[in-house]
Amino acid sequence: MAKKMLEYFVKYEPDEKYRHILDEATVDSVRVDRSNKRIEIEVSFAEHVSLDDLRTIEEEIKKAHDINGVRIIPRFPSGAFSPEAVKEAVEEAYRSSCLAQGFLALDDNGPRFTIDGDTVTVFTAKKGYSDYLGNTETALSDIVRKMYSKSVKFVISDGDAEETSFEEFARARKTEEAALFESIENERRAYMESVEDATEEVEDAIDHKEYFPATSLYDKVNDPEALDENIIKVGNLVFDTSSPVKIIGEQFDLSCPTPIARMNVQIHDAVALGAVYDLEVKETRNKDKTVVSFWITDEEGSIKVSAALPND
Repeated sequence: MAKKMLEYFVKYEPDEKYRHILDEATVDSVRVDRSNKRIEIEVSFAEHVSLDDLRTIEEEIKKAHDINGVRIIPRFPSGAFSPEAVKEAVEEAYRSSCLAQGFLALDDNGPRFTIDGDTVTVFTAKKGYSDYLGNTETALSDIVRKMYSKSVKFVISDGDAEETSFEEFARARKTEEAALFESIENERRAYMESVEDATEEVEDAIDHKEYFPATSLYDKVNDPEALDENIIKVGNLVFDTSSPVKIIGEQFDLSCPTPIARMNVQIHDAVALGAVYDLEVKETRNKDKTVVSFWITDEEGSIKVSAALPND
């Protein structure tokens, strides 16, 4: 049975508002970075919780347990998706550096966007910015999918934005990057200072299993399961490998695929089985190659695949 979130942070005493939020919150997974004294926790909530409230809870847990960083990765019911969720997806994209400040059009309530069924159109501040934000569309869709288990297509559109030149775009980008690098450097310095000031009491708290019952990132990843001849279950999907069709590349063995959630840069020649989504095909500026990119998921993990193919 999944543990409640407050069972992991026994020193944290939330007020009535946050206790109501956390009493029914269950923990899906925990990752602990002991050397840097940080913790990342995936949590399922019974209803939507604003990111502002989650950021406050993170700060209160940090203080209660005297550690350097806490990040809550929320999971909400798909029915909780709303216009407010779009704003929070953009905020999360800023936080994870998938999107730089200054590129989206804003009004009094945040980014300007429209919703048409399962398609969300987000507007840029200047005409031409959308050409440089193609990956942001995928990032926003992935954020919503992870937070709400809901497939939503994001489209970045210039709409009726004013014209801008590439030089203006480059200057704006350079300014945003300088601000981002300064923010990162300030955070690094603050972190180094906090490490230097760390006490033995903090070390004892981090090592205490009662406070941090850490699990491996891969503890809940299921091994591939052969259900029948040529029928394999990987992640949460089942695949029939009896009639594979090679489209490009070398032939490979489909009998022992690697779960996508276990893939990392140390793994070479991995074979993945999954469903494809968010296909994108773009020609390079020189018109000599076509870049094909898409995501693969086995409903337990997802990974992006990209390849540049000669046009001839």
